[in-house]
Amino acid sequence: MLVNYNSRQCLSVADFSTQTAAPVVQAICRQSEAQYWHLEEHPDGTWVVNVNSGQCLAAPAASTDALTEINQYPCGDYPDHYWHLEGHCPFPPMTRSFSSRAVRGLTRADSWGWVLSAGSGRFGQGGGVRGLHKGCE
Repeated sequence: MLVNYNSRQCLSVADFSTQTAAPVVQAICRQSEAQYWHLEEHPDGTWVVNVNSGQCLAAPAASTDALTEINQYPCGDYPDHYWHLEGHCPFPPMTRSFSSRAVRGLTRADSWGWVLSAGSGRFGQGGGVRGLHKGCE
C-alpha cells in the first residue's frame, strides 16, 4: 500500500473500479485489493500497477500539467506510465504538509521531478489525488 505522509490514507482506485480511466484517490486504508499496488520494473522506469484492476497509475493523455488528476489505464509503453519512487523528499514545511512522499516521473522524453499529492487540500476519504506538481528534483 502507498500511504500519504500527511493524511495517513492509502492510494486507492475510486470505488474499487476496474474500469479504464477510473480516478485514483486517497481513502481510509482498508487493506482492499484496490489499495494494493505492485511495482513492475522496465528499462524506462517502473510501472505502478493496481492489484485489483491490473492497470497502471497514469497521468491522463501523458499530461505534464501541474495538478493533473491521476487515474488508472491499461499498462503500456506510454510516457505517463513510468514512475520512479524515492524514499523521502526534503520539502519546505508548508509544502511538505500538503504532499505525499515523492514520486518522480521518468520517461524517455521527460525527466522532470514531480510530486504526487492530494487534491484541493482535502484529506478526507475519497479526496481526489492530483499529481505532478513540481518538486524534489
